[in-house]
Amino acid sequence: MSAFCKRLGSQGYVDILRCVIDGPVSRSMVMERCGVNRTNCWRILETLHHMRVIHIAGWDEKPRTAAMPLYAYGDRPDVPPPKVRPNGRPSLGVLHRGPTPACLMPEVIAFASILKALDEPATRDELRARTGSAVRTLRVTLDRLLLKRVAFVCDWEPRRVHGAPIPRFQIGIDEKDAKRPPRMSKNVINARYRLAAKAKAQDARIHRALAGNSTPYREAVAA
Repeated sequence: MSAFCKRLGSQGYVDILRCVIDGPVSRSMVMERCGVNRTNCWRILETLHHMRVIHIAGWDEKPRTAAMPLYAYGDRPDVPPPKVRPNGRPSLGVLHRGPTPACLMPEVIAFASILKALDEPATRDELRARTGSAVRTLRVTLDRLLLKRVAFVCDWEPRRVHGAPIPRFQIGIDEKDAKRPPRMSKNVINARYRLAAKAKAQDARIHRALAGNSTPYREAVAA
């Protein structure tokens, strides 16, 4: 498979996002640091920009070439392009084409929707319900976001009866994960299980009693 059509996947998108977070960076900087070809880099950055995940924080101006946008993380207003070059002459234009529907990447749009959903604390199941992402895609994306310190575990949700607590994730640059609660002892787990089993048995006895007192039940037994 050629470099032109090579699929980066969510891990590559996270790497590019982290590069922008450490920026501001130009497209050529992202290409060099992340090993992305020109076309894919342009399409990914334009899609993230269109989804308002990143913005243009400035322009890389050189005397003899057109200015290039410098991208930074966050939903903020774009800095307008310069009208004058560093040598005082009028600008030659900018090396920035606006996005078209054909250049926007559906996978990057799905990735951006996960980032937007992480603005609020959410478990994996809640994120899957909000974004419609596949289980594996969501798992790989979250693992990479945690590894690159773009997201963190903000707290832990205890289960109703027993089992390990459920982590809740949120976007947070270089934030520390919340400390995982200590494991429940076997005595506590067994006590919760007995209470749940007792409540279930009690409900079954109530339903049998109601069924036994009903007229259709007595008529069926008598027949």
